Amino acid sequence: MSIMEYEQVLAIHDEIIRESGGEYGVLFESMLRNCLEKPLTELFGHVIYQDIFEQVAAMMHCIILSNAFVDGNKRTGLVVAKTLFEINGLLLNPDTNESIRYTLEIAQGNVEVMEVADWLRNHSTQPS
Repeated sequence: MSIMEYEQVLAIHDEIIRESGGEYGVLFESMLRNCLEKPLTELFGHVIYQDIFEQVAAMMHCIILSNAFVDGNKRTGLVVAKTLFEINGLLLNPDTNESIRYTLEIAQGNVEVMEVADWLRNHSTQPS
């Protein structure tokens, strides 16, 4: 899996804010960097997140919950997930209302990482 670089995520966030409104800025740089490293987490030498769905879910979940940005955390988490899927040859394609509903559920702390992974599996396809 290709991992998203910090500068790439900042660029995605800035584009989201420019296009859809909100406030620019990072509140917690170290938290955001932590989120970007989360897919590679190991415990006793074993990788926790086994496939692209779990790895992207870990990053998306962390970005949404961490509130590292001043504004746009949910939008950024979702677009980072879509971008990582595209880089890795997949398409994430939930409808807009489903995306909004689900990212709100994550932000409220109602969804665990492995549930996000299942959601990503159920809302992704390989391009034809």
